[in-house]
Amino acid sequence: MEKIFIQAGKDTRAFLEEAQRNGRKAFRSVKTQGESNKEYEIFWNKSSPISTKNFLVKSQSSSAKISEALLYFDEEELSRNMKTMTISECSKVLDEENAGFQYLSLSLLERFKKQKGSEKAKIIFLIRKNYSLVSLSREGLDKTSASLPHISAAAASFMAFAENLAAMNLESDFADFFLVLADCEEQEFREDSALARWIFQYLGEYCERGKNMSKTIQWIKPGAHISRSGRGFSLFGR
Repeated sequence: MEKIFIQAGKDTRAFLEEAQRNGRKAFRSVKTQGESNKEYEIFWNKSSPISTKNFLVKSQSSSAKISEALLYFDEEELSRNMKTMTISECSKVLDEENAGFQYLSLSLLERFKKQKGSEKAKIIFLIRKNYSLVSLSREGLDKTSASLPHISAAAASFMAFAENLAAMNLESDFADFFLVLADCEEQEFREDSALARWIFQYLGEYCERGKNMSKTIQWIKPGAHISRSGRGFSLFGR
């Protein structure tokens, strides 16, 4: 059966293109209505539960179901684009980067439960972390590249929601969770294209030898591989 991959969050084509190279039918979210006429680019208003459901409906067909979903929060990029902290911007971050990803996660799980088959769906939470004001202050370093407090809070919320949702569904028979923590200082995976290549390599390794290994809820850094030790495998080590 044809696999459908969806990419949501950061506005990048890297994961969609890598999915297509790996034999998936792929879709990605765009943040502006009418931004693209391409059928694989679908408008998603993160702050709207209705838009979230519409995004998922348009991402699948009667002959194929969503098999993999990537939710990507790029804290570093958000920090570059948001240099002031006002009430309106705090509200925007809460709606889009907190509530939006939660709406999508729950809608995906609801859909995965209904479509469960011989192979579990996969949901991947990916975050690219940025420097925090407190960490740079402690080191006595320049703080201009750090995330503002409301952005740091959104990143922490994304991570807490992802890992606790994964823990809640650890034994589910309809979805596997993957938690990926990319660091802004990691040069090898600075480009989304490199991250995308590694993620699909990792998914391939998981399909080959990770399915029957015991799982724990942890974060993994890009470049990791499925353990061959036989002691179980870590859905990502922080």
